[in-house]
Amino acid sequence: MARNSPISPDFWTLEAVIDCVPMTRILFVGLWNSPDDHCVQPVRPRTIRMQVFPGDEIDNDAVRAMFDELASRKLVRSYEVEGWEYLVVFD
Repeated sequence: MARNSPISPDFWTLEAVIDCVPMTRILFVGLWNSPDDHCVQPVRPRTIRMQVFPGDEIDNDAVRAMFDELASRKLVRSYEVEGWEYLVVFD
């Protein structure tokens, strides 16, 4: 029986994705679970770390570095409004 997958098969061969380290790829997929209808979510490394990597020894600085890696590949974009940082997740 075929299943509907939210991840396109093309995802795994996108150069911007395959150029990321494996844990950053997992974070990118995990970020798709939390944004609002406009693909935006607050940048809260601790909260996101607990949601995406609950059983892994990853600290907030590592999550922040993964955000930076995703941004450098143009897979996410961050911006600030009234002192709050937000992340736009591209799909």
